[in-house]
Amino acid sequence: MKNVLFVMNNMNIGGTEKAFLNMVDEMSPEEYGVTLLLLDKSGGFLPMVPKWVNIEVIDGYDTMKSEIMDPPLQVAFKYLRQKNFWKSFGIAFTHIWYKLTDDRTLYYRFVLKGKQHKESYDAAIAYCGPFDFITVFVLYCTNAAMKIQWIHFDVSKFQFNTKMCKKLYQKFQKIYVVSDEARTELVKKIPEINAKTETFFNRVSRHQCQELAKQGKGFKDEYNGIRIITVGRLAEEKGQDIIPEVARKLVDSEIDFRWYLVGDGKLRSDIEKKIQKNNVSEYIIFLGTQPNPYQYLKDADIYVQTSKHEGYCITLAEARAFDLPIVSTECAGAHDQLDGRAMSYVVKRDAEDIYKAIIELMNAC
Repeated sequence: MKNVLFVMNNMNIGGTEKAFLNMVDEMSPEEYGVTLLLLDKSGGFLPMVPKWVNIEVIDGYDTMKSEIMDPPLQVAFKYLRQKNFWKSFGIAFTHIWYKLTDDRTLYYRFVLKGKQHKESYDAAIAYCGPFDFITVFVLYCTNAAMKIQWIHFDVSKFQFNTKMCKKLYQKFQKIYVVSDEARTELVKKIPEINAKTETFFNRVSRHQCQELAKQGKGFKDEYNGIRIITVGRLAEEKGQDIIPEVARKLVDSEIDFRWYLVGDGKLRSDIEKKIQKNNVSEYIIFLGTQPNPYQYLKDADIYVQTSKHEGYCITLAEARAFDLPIVSTECAGAHDQLDGRAMSYVVKRDAEDIYKAIIELMNAC
């Protein structure tokens, strides 16, 4: 039996967490002993982790969290007031070193001092990457024959410390990236890791999605027209704030439709404002966070992904599991999944382009 350690932040409802669940679902408990080590034992997907997976929490993370998240000099002064001079000096010095070098490794290693995870594994995986703290933890605080970095995002689309990661990633035996496009962008930034970097598409089980649809709840309204659905955390990178403008164009074209948003998040208030501005409140329905969105997908007519950037979009794969016509904006993984597929369009993230693709799908249905 091979013992594998996955290190993640939490089990919130999101694509990375869903990818982990799908991967573990394909692993045999007779062949693998799996430990899931979390910073915070929380999240809507936590109950869905298989019972045979051992769930642990990084010891002392409650204390470390403030040292990672709060301004370091504020943390240093806090320890100074407590007369913990060693901790105060260490926090201040390693923070100053980070400012001078643009490399926070030494800071994280100081915070993690004494937090060595004692068990031994065949593989330890920094799964929710890029996440620098977890990367440092796996490299310096775990004991494993192989150490693996997993990248779930397109590093060209958000802040990525290339200098720090160049040093860290070269220490891993293997790096997996969830789409060809995301792998290309990573290797552009760090060419030195090309030989050890591979694409590993996130797993989605068509059978599992369809079985879960039988257990889920579906639409409760009595609407009988065209149902458009978008699934995902309501967040800036997911880009759902463009939907009210697209909906306005559909209304002006006298299209009978309802657009359902599965998910919740900080972007909701911005979406609601744009719904009011475009006068489309009758047409856009918030369904909130749904750990099991599959009955909605099964009963929908068109799936639309509005992301600004992705690694490998799990929700696109799930929409494919129900043979839905799909419109997706151009993001890493979209072409990998949709090029050559019937009833699928990959378009620019532009309201007019999304609108035209939806109309094309409606006319083809």
